[in-house]
Amino acid sequence: MIFCILVWIFLKIPHYQGPSKIQSIYSEDDLELEDPQSKVKLVLFYADWSDTCLFTERVWAGLSVKYTNEAVKFYCVDAGVFEKIASKYKVDTNPAARQLPTLLMLENGKETGRYPPLATSNAKSIIANYSERSIVKYLELDAKFYSTSAK
Repeated sequence: MIFCILVWIFLKIPHYQGPSKIQSIYSEDDLELEDPQSKVKLVLFYADWSDTCLFTERVWAGLSVKYTNEAVKFYCVDAGVFEKIASKYKVDTNPAARQLPTLLMLENGKETGRYPPLATSNAKSIIANYSERSIVKYLELDAKFYSTSAK
């Protein structure tokens, strides 16, 4: 039992190191000013302390490779470090809120999608399946990709 606890404490899940077209955001200005012609911005809010976030990195990177084009761009924000950016987009970084990772879709600067969605009754996030299929279906990425790549 003690061995398992020590392994869990000292051997964290490594960050994904494979192919990716994700741009990291280091300030609020980066998200608004970087690539102004990009119509659709997909933003992953994550925290290093969350195992779910670390597992989601691989899925997010795969989606970025598949869907990035001139009008669709992928970003990531470490919400644990940049809490001001997270709060601007109503992402609660408290572990009890279960809002990390949160995926946002911004079209022309306005939020048009969020995964997982916020529950309307008590503003707590719904527990989500972060598979590629679930994200693509919920955010309608195929429709966004093909509508923007055809132009």
